Amino acid sequence: MLSGSQKTIPLDNGVRIEIVLDENPMNPREWDNLGKILYKSDREVLGDENTTDDHITKAYNDKENLAFKVYAMIHSGIGLRLYPYECQWDSGCSGIIYATKEKIRSEYGVKNITRKIREKVRENFAAELETFQAYLNGFVYGYVILDADDNHLDSCYGYYSIEDAETAAKDNYSPVPVEAAGI
Repeated sequence: MLSGSQKTIPLDNGVRIEIVLDENPMNPREWDNLGKILYKSDREVLGDENTTDDHITKAYNDKENLAFKVYAMIHSGIGLRLYPYECQWDSGCSGIIYATKEKIRSEYGVKNITRKIREKVRENFAAELETFQAYLNGFVYGYVILDADDNHLDSCYGYYSIEDAETAAKDNYSPVPVEAAGI
């Protein structure tokens, strides 16, 4: 088992997949996201821009934006989502995630932002928060495929769930037929 291995998946002929922590993950807020997260915090990075309550309120109320409140829970990790947590002591509204309506129209190729488009945007924002939460908590993974002698066959990193890393590893693994290996 590799150091830092989170899960081992045996394959055939002694080959195995090791799911490992990504020690140098990319911050998903540096990607080309639909939403921008404005937040206010004295201690934690909870989005794209740490700003004032006034700036957050102005962006939330701007008719040219589609915005949703972001709720954070900070207790043995950081949780981010679009609806409140039950715990009053370690959670609360930390800011908003928003996009301009112009950007949304361009992204979805529509003239009008219908209820259906609004729901798609909300789902997109929820997924962005989930990915960012994984990053903030150190839950970013890679896979390493090793043969029976621990020789490195393949690896890739940057998966924001163990399941995604496992699926990618299995999709990318192709056993070499004995005849092709010259055995």
